[in-house]
Amino acid sequence: MSDDDDLFTLIMLFTGLGGFGIFSAATLLAPVQTWLIETGILLKATGLLVELPWAPGVGLDLGRCIVGGCVVILLLVLVVWASARLRTDDK
Repeated sequence: MSDDDDLFTLIMLFTGLGGFGIFSAATLLAPVQTWLIETGILLKATGLLVELPWAPGVGLDLGRCIVGGCVVILLLVLVVWASARLRTDDK
């Protein structure tokens, strides 16, 4: 076997495992999705701005996307601030 065959085998292995992981994550997270719908974080409707690919008709509207984006930005700011603070404390 050559190195090309080994590389091809690894690519096929990781591609297959990645697809299996996506399927199992969607299956295992079904109770979490149900809970998010019941609490009102996710919506079951038509014409949503962002739809979950594994659950048609379930997703986020504009307001929830804005709130989610703000949370992500806030987390990024906190990570950058904490890493800068740790870097200056080391000096």
